[in-house]
Amino acid sequence: MHYIKIKMKLTLVFSAIALCLVGCSNEDESSVKNDHSLVPLAVNSPSFLDVESAAPSTKASVSKGSLGVFLIADVSKGYVGQNNVQYSCNPSTELWSATSSKILLNNNPAKVYGYYPYDATIANATDVPLTSRWSNQLNDFDLCYTKGSSSPTNISPVVTFAMSHVYAKVILNIKKMSYTGLATISEITIANPSIMTNAKLNMLNNTITPSGALGKFVFNPFITSISTYAPDNQSTVAVVEVLMIPVDNLLNSSVSLSLNVDGDVRTTNAVAMPSSKLEANKKYVINISIEGNGFNITSPVKCEDWNEVGILAPILPTRPFN
Repeated sequence: MHYIKIKMKLTLVFSAIALCLVGCSNEDESSVKNDHSLVPLAVNSPSFLDVESAAPSTKASVSKGSLGVFLIADVSKGYVGQNNVQYSCNPSTELWSATSSKILLNNNPAKVYGYYPYDATIANATDVPLTSRWSNQLNDFDLCYTKGSSSPTNISPVVTFAMSHVYAKVILNIKKMSYTGLATISEITIANPSIMTNAKLNMLNNTITPSGALGKFVFNPFITSISTYAPDNQSTVAVVEVLMIPVDNLLNSSVSLSLNVDGDVRTTNAVAMPSSKLEANKKYVINISIEGNGFNITSPVKCEDWNEVGILAPILPTRPFN
């Protein structure tokens, strides 16, 4: 009888061990399966520097519109390239997902780049068209992109893109002083041998290549008149904001500035800039006063960090003259 009890106990022990081994085997099989499964890429709301915060490191996020994502081809890791995949945001979760073809991740790190806002005309990440421009359209936004790639996998499929402004911003604060005409400004020219109107951006290596003639950027700000400047009246200051393609080598660290005022072209040939560059993520403030016979630059050009989430605001916000 004692022998039978011992035998039964041994049988139970061996059964328990067998169950444990089967369980472990199933876990291993499940783990292997998960490692090789394909999981869709998801994107957290892109982050941008927040101008409202006293701490420059604080980020602000975007939760509307669409962004574009590029998956870089890498056959050794099992990835076929995908260009300009549109991702849109779920406002309730602030999680972005593909609107059509998904980017699928395996257990190898993928290389992905993002930009905002989405533009269906962009064919690939190495040939993004840039255009220096002025705009008064509320839906005409600055272009922002990631200067480095993210490396998601099927285990960590969610990325957060840290965005940077592609352009430099030039702000012209124009006031009419002793000049007595209407001050209709029909054309403004910003000139230097290195200034570009059109160029191509390679997001993968952050290089910009001119496409077209160099030397000047000409635009019509559509200013029909400017009232004589009154210090307590912001509406007497015409604010013109321009997005300009960055430049690394401004000749003589200066630009030439021309204004067509009531049909009369007035030019200042040497507006000293803070450095020999027009830098992306920077804004340059130029204060101008229109006088009887010309115009003056009333203070040194200021260079400031461009920390606003500019893509969410109109290009022409109200801005005090200072």
